[in-house]
Amino acid sequence: MEKTSSGVSRVVIGVITVVILALLIAGLAYQFFNRRVSIGSINQDPLTFQGKVVTVSGQVKGRLAIGSFSLYYLEDDTGKIRVRVPNGSLPQVGEKVTVRGTVNSPLKVGRYALGTTIDEQQRW
Repeated sequence: MEKTSSGVSRVVIGVITVVILALLIAGLAYQFFNRRVSIGSINQDPLTFQGKVVTVSGQVKGRLAIGSFSLYYLEDDTGKIRVRVPNGSLPQVGEKVTVRGTVNSPLKVGRYALGTTIDEQQRW
C-alpha cells in the first residue's frame, strides 16, 4: 500500500473523500426534496409554489371536518394556511406539527391566488 508523506495511505484518503462527497450530496438532496418554507412565503406568492411539494411547521389553530372533507389551519410566526387531509385524520388543536404536501391554489384571478391550501402527504 502506497503511503503519503504523513504515513496515511492513499486508499484511506480516497475512501474518506468519497464518504465526504456522498454525505454532501445526500444533504443537498434532502434539502431539495424537503423544501422547508415559511407559511408566510407561500401566502405572499402562492403561484410560485403552485404544484410544488413543500414542508412547513407550525401549530394547529383550528380544524374542520364535513363528511369526507377534512382540513385544519396551521400557523407559524409568519402566517396561517389551510391543510387538506386526505384520510380524515386531523391533528388536535394546539398540537405542533410538521407537514409535507403539495401547494394548491384552486382559484386564480390574474396574478392572485385564492383559497391556497397544502394537500397533506405526510405529517409528523
